Amino acid sequence: MMYFRAWYRREGDKPPPNLEYSDWVVYATDEADAVEKVLANMGRTEPERGFKVYLTLIPDEDEGTVALALARQNGQAVT
Repeated sequence: MMYFRAWYRREGDKPPPNLEYSDWVVYATDEADAVEKVLANMGRTEPERGFKVYLTLIPDEDEGTVALALARQNGQAVT
């Protein structure tokens, strides 16, 4: 399992420069699973036309655990 920061943005837009401020923190098996979980969290099976789920891997497991715990407090955790 891996931790990701996720954003839902228009295609071509990039996530904000400060990666600490993501829309969600996702705990998933891989990138495809993370995208699927974000979309399910939004009640969707695919992104709206012209939109995309962007992901950034949180490489350190301890950092990911803390990020997920903080996201849970804010309602931004997706597992």
